[in-house]
Amino acid sequence: MKAAGIFGIAALLLVPYVFSGCTAQPQEEPVTGKNEHHQDDVPGTIASKEIISLDTSFCVLTRWNTEESSFFHFAVEEDETGVLQAAEKNLGIQYPADEALLKQLQEVIDRENLVSQNGLYDVTAGLAPEYQPCSFSAVYVSGEKLYFRQDNNPYALWSESLYDLFAAWFSSHGIESLYPRPDDSLITRFDFGFRENGSAEDFFDVNVSGEEAFGGKTHLLRRDTEDPEHDAQTEYAAVPEDYYQKVTRIIADHDIQRRCDFSEYNHASGSYDNHELGYYGFGDQTAADGEPDAEGLYLEIYIEYESGRIIHIETGKSSEIDAVRDLILELSDYHHSLFTQ
Repeated sequence: MKAAGIFGIAALLLVPYVFSGCTAQPQEEPVTGKNEHHQDDVPGTIASKEIISLDTSFCVLTRWNTEESSFFHFAVEEDETGVLQAAEKNLGIQYPADEALLKQLQEVIDRENLVSQNGLYDVTAGLAPEYQPCSFSAVYVSGEKLYFRQDNNPYALWSESLYDLFAAWFSSHGIESLYPRPDDSLITRFDFGFRENGSAEDFFDVNVSGEEAFGGKTHLLRRDTEDPEHDAQTEYAAVPEDYYQKVTRIIADHDIQRRCDFSEYNHASGSYDNHELGYYGFGDQTAADGEPDAEGLYLEIYIEYESGRIIHIETGKSSEIDAVRDLILELSDYHHSLFTQ
């Protein structure tokens, strides 16, 4: 969660550790606020697209790892045997780099126009840890170099993109430590509602009185439905003993926790209001795209975990809903099965 990243920063303020990149320890006591700025006379373009080594360190508060740290130091470099390795040095993880990773790294460099910062040195003394210098360097097969060092922006898109790329790439090779630990506690409350093309369904569990008991049970699953051709209806079904285990598994299989955690920050507004606007990191649109809510389309999922964690998804954005059609179908099919037994 966002709080996890912030708590990680708070912990850093309490101990005198030395971090590479964002929290580099100066050799002398800095003069708070003193800025040193210069830019080397280097090319503003890089012809080559073939990276042979890369090193970058930064803090990005919209992301955090299994240790709840938002400080990262990524590198792609040859080991002592000459094998090109990708690494995250703060966690001490590495795996042989491949062409797919190198190609995607160059795509981030191009998309975020990092070459525009080539040769830049812009460092201010005495800043908070998350704003202390970040750095980036890449060497190309042509001998060309891209490098800069500057005050860190803990919400920068380029660093967020690099984290996302490395985290997904390491995960694809079975290394999950760049991602936060999932909350693996049991879901204890689950509400699910979906509306489309004039039809609507809502499922949620309720406690009813003895007179309304179903099969002798007062803890029931309720289904409210409506469509253009029928009046609104309410039905009840018994809650299976393994109901919460099954919805917990379904939600976990679709990676809802991390997507919600990593999607709160809105780069367009500079605030944590993405969820209020209906964006949860499922689709390919952002608040900057200004996507309107689709008419008659709406998804709501409310989750409470045994740990106390709450996830509440409410969106009418087509891009978000289309991206989780598989989840909607799986939840719908499972809940429908409970009312046809």
